Amino acid sequence: MSPVACAQMDDAEGPPGPSSSSLRPCEEIASHFIGAMGSGDLDALSRVLAQTATWSVGGNFAFSGVHEGLGNIVSGLLLPVGALFKPGHFKVKVRRLLAQDDYATVEYISYNVSITGQLYEAPHVLCLEMQDEMVQNVREYYDTQYFSQFLGDRDSADGL
Repeated sequence: MSPVACAQMDDAEGPPGPSSSSLRPCEEIASHFIGAMGSGDLDALSRVLAQTATWSVGGNFAFSGVHEGLGNIVSGLLLPVGALFKPGHFKVKVRRLLAQDDYATVEYISYNVSITGQLYEAPHVLCLEMQDEMVQNVREYYDTQYFSQFLGDRDSADGL
């Protein structure tokens, strides 16, 4: 088992952290993944997310569950969540990136502005599992009750 890599970062606008030449493969993939998320670049995110990827979200609201396949992740999770917020406002501030073997964990603060003008700020954790230099599994942890309440419960009741 290789040693655990740990990086503390300030934000993720573009690929965060050290230059990619100093990163191990799983760190580099995780860095590109969170950089693409932080910039809202779905094309870049699609280049590091496997076609057969899964993205799991806990809780009991519209986006909870396991989203399977890149197309379903984009159309059933990323685009609908993005539609709840004003374009160009999403930012992430990475607090830590831990990586070992084919796994990485990213702790970050998510910032956004809803379409109604409310500021969203909440801690999130992503657990990423890599295979063949692509993100194969994403497990996302955050306060889904706060997120649902932030949306005014309208979306959790509708099921979108």
